[in-house]
Amino acid sequence: MTFSEFQKKAAALPETEMRYEKHKILWMPREEFPMEVFSLPDPGHTTVKIPGSVVNEYAIRVPVRFLTRPVFAGNETLEELILPPSIQWIQAGSFKGCRNLKRITLPKGVREIREGTFRDCETLEDIYYEGTPEEWTMMEIVHKKHEMEFGPLVPGTANAPITAERWVPIPGNEALFRATVHFRCDLKSLYRDE
Repeated sequence: MTFSEFQKKAAALPETEMRYEKHKILWMPREEFPMEVFSLPDPGHTTVKIPGSVVNEYAIRVPVRFLTRPVFAGNETLEELILPPSIQWIQAGSFKGCRNLKRITLPKGVREIREGTFRDCETLEDIYYEGTPEEWTMMEIVHKKHEMEFGPLVPGTANAPITAERWVPIPGNEALFRATVHFRCDLKSLYRDE
């Protein structure tokens, strides 16, 4: 599905009711703490649109910046997820087990996708990325690790010699490499009042 087709559908959708909690940042006044998505009251939604900001307990509109891990993990009914441009952090394993997830928006503010974030998301077809191809390549997608084997430490030397090196795959983000990434998607256009 092209972004313009998705855009027409997503812009008309209401924001999904969710539960939030304050994400504490030491240098900020507590009434301005950004919020993190804590839970989805009805896990039966096939399409979820997370708002970019919510009104906190002090009647101040604050951004939604984070997703906690268990919000979507294991949700097998979720097919489309619309993340607002304000999202900056997605925890490892956040979408693990979302077996029917087909489309997701990804803000350019997300700089790292940790190991296992998209484990078992075999049906992921489209990623609508806010940034450029260059920004995509600069994002860290954890999918392998560097391992080294060391020989015995020889007395009088500072380090043991490296006897073998290899890159070992870390499963869980293969879906990102199979999906079609659509670049320069205007995620703000999916929201009426943001």
